[in-house]
Amino acid sequence: MTHKNTHEPILAPAPSAHNSVSIENLPLPALLVSNAGHVLAANRSAAAVFGESQAGCHVATVVKDKKFLKLVSHATETNATAQCEIVTSGHAKRRFQASINPFHEEKRDGLFIAFYETTAAYEAEKMRSSFVADVSHELRSPLTTMIATIETLKGSAGSKPDVRARFVELLALETNRMHRIVDDLLSLSATEANEHIAPEDTVQIGPIVANIAEVLAMKAASKDMTIQLQIQPDMPDILGDSDELYQALYNLADNAIKYGSSGSDVILTAAFEDGFVQFQTHNWGSPIKEKHLPRLTERFYRADKSRSRDLGGTGLGLAIVKHIVNRHLGSLEITSSQEEGTVFSLKFPQR
Repeated sequence: MTHKNTHEPILAPAPSAHNSVSIENLPLPALLVSNAGHVLAANRSAAAVFGESQAGCHVATVVKDKKFLKLVSHATETNATAQCEIVTSGHAKRRFQASINPFHEEKRDGLFIAFYETTAAYEAEKMRSSFVADVSHELRSPLTTMIATIETLKGSAGSKPDVRARFVELLALETNRMHRIVDDLLSLSATEANEHIAPEDTVQIGPIVANIAEVLAMKAASKDMTIQLQIQPDMPDILGDSDELYQALYNLADNAIKYGSSGSDVILTAAFEDGFVQFQTHNWGSPIKEKHLPRLTERFYRADKSRSRDLGGTGLGLAIVKHIVNRHLGSLEITSSQEEGTVFSLKFPQR
């Protein structure tokens, strides 16, 4: 999906070609270029983007974009303004909208070129497009199953009680799956919206962890698993949102049970150490490959897609955790091995 920016940049008046100070104070990268194509002046912002020692060089050695250079020549020949997008080379590519404006003075003519950075807008649009595609993909699977099931029930098979019961149960499972996805999408949206709003309440982590252990005890028992609680008494408070912290800790504890081996233990730890209030889940099961660890908090990323879906995972739980941890100025660390098990560790600064 492409996005057309309807908000064109405001063209700045061309500064005097004789006075580089006039563009030096501009916050945008800017160049003054002669009609022969040589750089007359470049401000600090331009030097930061395109490199130092630009004055006197031909503009083609500063900006190596073919479309841009063609428009520079065209603007010089026709005395017309022009705009185009350029992408810088190098590891960290940056995008700019170049605004090319002819200027005229008594002793010389040339071009005033300003560069409006669009990297953030481009990345945001790219992220939105990817997110829409991911959501569509996640919802398409249960919808396809539901449509096929309904068509089957409308046929002769729907008149058989045992067949009908089996397909109605399948409909219920897929409906619940869609409901979980929508619920997690709403939670993710809420946590992203609040991420930059600092929480003001004081919260005790210990009682939250104890409550979560009690709530998940039956789920653990259904897999012959035991939740071991290790809660340090008299821990200091942290500044936080109790509902969000509960959700983050619950997601991690629930995952520890969900992906842990039947008959094993899950250890939930809350402690104060080195100036941080810490929460940790520790379980034993199939280890997570190291290549997956840095991406686990991405939306809809799954280390084992089929297993995650079979266990009711939406691929959003850890993304929600990440945004909640960021809001609370905390950190998340993940380690996993066959010998040591899988450990998710959260750290929050004390109040």
